[in-house]
Amino acid sequence: KKNKLYHKGILVEGFNNDKNDINYILMSKESTNKRYYAMIAYMDYDFSCLYLFDKTKNEVNCIDISYPRIWNSWSPNSHFSVYTWGYEGESGVTSINNQTGKTIEFALDPFLLKDSINQYPIEQLILDYTSLEWMNDNKFQANCYVYCNPYVANPEEDGCAEWDLDSWKYGTHSKKKLRLEFDCSDGSIKNLQRF
Repeated sequence: KKNKLYHKGILVEGFNNDKNDINYILMSKESTNKRYYAMIAYMDYDFSCLYLFDKTKNEVNCIDISYPRIWNSWSPNSHFSVYTWGYEGESGVTSINNQTGKTIEFALDPFLLKDSINQYPIEQLILDYTSLEWMNDNKFQANCYVYCNPYVANPEEDGCAEWDLDSWKYGTHSKKKLRLEFDCSDGSIKNLQRF
């Protein structure tokens, strides 16, 4: 039925789409503990809602995150889930505590070049989710690539690497590559290796 969500024929509580026009919904694989699904509902006006569906409670909650998300990974015990986002030259990595709904936006600014006037990042960091590897229930590692922010930077003047689709197709990426370890319990990031 319109504006309702069903799982195995049962109405899911908490899904209310009366005020939003959803174009489509993307659903993740089931969590490692088989309790959760993540769903991203894309709207007409550059907005998406990240829904966390708890099968044991038969309820769904819209996690308060403002940008479109790309699904990444569940932690081994499903306590955390990790998402990346990108929107108009900005990008980020978010962790969600699936039991409490608390979100942590990892601070990526320390790894990026900034302009000399207002300290706005002239680079953006893109996490390669195919390299994401969980070290334990709280920490994961991933390769990250740093490129010019196309909305504010000039590669020739600012000394940053220009993003190129072909470089991703053929695996060459940029010259600025980091191996970072993210801690979902406290939001800290450790730089393990710079290439």
